[in-house]
Amino acid sequence: RKDNRVLVYDERCMGKGCDALCSLRLKFHMESMEERKRKGLNLPEVFISVRDNCVGQNKSNATMQFDCFLSLSFYKRVLILYLIPGHSHMMADRVVAWAKGGLKHKDIFIPAEMVNAMNSVKSIRAEYIDHKSRWRECWKGWKDWLGKYIQSMPVGFTGNYVFEFHEGKVTMK
Repeated sequence: RKDNRVLVYDERCMGKGCDALCSLRLKFHMESMEERKRKGLNLPEVFISVRDNCVGQNKSNATMQFDCFLSLSFYKRVLILYLIPGHSHMMADRVVAWAKGGLKHKDIFIPAEMVNAMNSVKSIRAEYIDHKSRWRECWKGWKDWLGKYIQSMPVGFTGNYVFEFHEGKVTMK
């Protein structure tokens, strides 16, 4: 089974910050909603995400504002749980190791070769996001756009581990 999605993109397009995270997460939510509709399933009311505690990438103002955006546009509630800082041994860490194993000892020159090598791993479904495609899945300016409509988190918010967004309002614990 190909249960673990790996999205490959050119970092020259979006870098590794909030533009990449928000773009990739939006792609995930849009595709998940479309798949549920195709299968005739109800759309979920709650989204739960368990994340590593990476302040600056996973736990920035922009990514929190994006989670707030999700609670206003996709779900009634968005629950975010951050694990204790340090190496978390999350599933994502294992998937990265498996993907690297698929690339080991191979000469790879183009993204399609990288995706094919990763797809040779039993549990990985890799996909290349072409920032030059007409669908433009790589958006820049998330921080500015979200900041226009959604307030920043209060100082010290990164000390919390659980965030619940409900209709644009956040509760932190």
